[in-house]
Amino acid sequence: MKENLKVVCVQAETYSVYEKERNIQYHVDKILSLKSEHPDLVVFPELSISGYIRESNPENRRDYWNFGAEPVPGPATNRIIEAAKEVGCYVIFGIAERTPATMVPYNSAVLVGPEGFVGVARKIHLPLIEKDYFLQGTEPKVYNTSIGKIGMIICYELFFPESSRMIAINGAEICVFIGFVAVRDAKETAEGKGGGVGIGEEKQYLFNTAPRIRALENQMCFVACTAGGKHDMGGTTGLWQRAGHSKIINNFGDIIAESNLDSEDLVIGTLKASDLRLGRAAYPMLKDRRPWMYECFLRKDL
Repeated sequence: MKENLKVVCVQAETYSVYEKERNIQYHVDKILSLKSEHPDLVVFPELSISGYIRESNPENRRDYWNFGAEPVPGPATNRIIEAAKEVGCYVIFGIAERTPATMVPYNSAVLVGPEGFVGVARKIHLPLIEKDYFLQGTEPKVYNTSIGKIGMIICYELFFPESSRMIAINGAEICVFIGFVAVRDAKETAEGKGGGVGIGEEKQYLFNTAPRIRALENQMCFVACTAGGKHDMGGTTGLWQRAGHSKIINNFGDIIAESNLDSEDLVIGTLKASDLRLGRAAYPMLKDRRPWMYECFLRKDL
């Protein structure tokens, strides 16, 4: 990993699938505006290009495919690559990636850099109505870049320690988590119910705490970029409040920088390779694993 790695989380209030062009231009403008900061890595939230999905019905799913989904690499990726080249940084963003299965894209995180398209991660664990919209992803990969070895996970996958562990085993130094993270129905009371899997207050606690644990237990730096603002799910599902509170965390689980907002914000922090070297010497958990003892995970009756 680069000795001093400057990271920017863009906690965006992304627009709907019908305003995809506005989302693309937002990405390009934001990347270019950061040029004076000299970032190494700029991260946007889940589905930041395509916009998040709405209540599941045939019309919404058709529109999401027609207006939101595109190939990777494709037109949006190529425009973001040009901005990344001008700034000299790597960029991770979320998009609905077209697949050969008509009407069923992947929920993908795309990594590009000054050299162009680098790679993609496709969401494996799909919650609730995302199962109606997206095709299940494939085993995560780690990409070796000039700033470090980067793996990516997407939103709900934070609930599954296996996702981060697979990336760590494959050699990642930096785990980038991008999320939409609906905490609650924006019209409800402080009880915190609604807004996807889980209960609002408890889920906010998980998304505030789990990144620190994933970083420490896997000895990786952890970048958590989630969306801010509200999102209209349509129909009876209503208006959802996004979680915000994006974070940049070192391999000791220390928060280097974070947002205290659930609206649009910018989080900037520097990760140090010296911390990674020290931490991996002090916490050799990956070396001390005993994978031959874990066969129970593969049993179909569990």
